[in-house]
Amino acid sequence: MGIFSKPEIIILKESNSAEEHLAKLEELLPRATGKVKENIQKEIILTKAGIDGEKKVLYELKNSNMDLVVLQDICIRAKDGREAQIDFVIVTSKLMILLECCHGCNG
Repeated sequence: MGIFSKPEIIILKESNSAEEHLAKLEELLPRATGKVKENIQKEIILTKAGIDGEKKVLYELKNSNMDLVVLQDICIRAKDGREAQIDFVIVTSKLMILLECCHGCNG
């Protein structure tokens, strides 16, 4: 990278399983009643907030003016079936950042 060259920002995986989750919730909502319906409505609100927040983070990363590689919505599975989901893996020439966006978390 020269002094006047544009930084390279590579988005290797730009997707979000939260949108699939939201679609499933919205499909279930009309059939639900009572407390279940209330819980689905709350989950829809939180999921939409999470999707919005992750879009904002991705926008900022794309416009960061830094050389970096971004992977989004990475799922890691252990042999015993346990899973972990990471919203963003950000890699530069000097460091790697694991970023979890938390919207409406209760601690």
